[in-house]
Amino acid sequence: VRMDFAANCVAGAIKLARPKILPLPKPTVIWTNDDGYDEWMWLAAEARKRALDLSFGMSYTYLNTDGFLSDAEVIALQNEYGHEITNHAGPNVSYFESTLAAYMAEVNACTQYLLGLGINPRTAALHQYVKGHEDATLRAAMRAAGFVSCRATNTGYKAARSAAFAAGGPGIDGLYNI
Repeated sequence: VRMDFAANCVAGAIKLARPKILPLPKPTVIWTNDDGYDEWMWLAAEARKRALDLSFGMSYTYLNTDGFLSDAEVIALQNEYGHEITNHAGPNVSYFESTLAAYMAEVNACTQYLLGLGINPRTAALHQYVKGHEDATLRAAMRAAGFVSCRATNTGYKAARSAAFAAGGPGIDGLYNI
């Protein structure tokens, strides 16, 4: 239930004045699977039937290979189905399995590839960490490169992450770490 109200707080008590129940917002889904698998065309169509907006992270080195989307299908996810196309770098080599320079080179190459296809620059600036790894150095490099958020594809966090998110707020989630 969402409410707009004016409130007076007195020692932990809240007095509601003029409560108004608002309609629920449409569902928000952040799709954090990665790479660009060809079955996403089916998923995109099914999500659109249900008025769900999804976010698809593309690894540019996998596109146009067996089992993965073609460039035309990536464009269709955005232009025909209205979904968000995000950056998932190149091959599945995580930040901790490589160097900062190598990781950023793959991220930037993916950005240029997506922009070359005509992907929205705003969504191309959304990056899904490869294997979910993140740290302060990587976040600083991502900020400096113009990225506005990161989405963890493999959380690496403790069990019951959704409960932890509910209790701890958005600051604990990788999405907000840039």
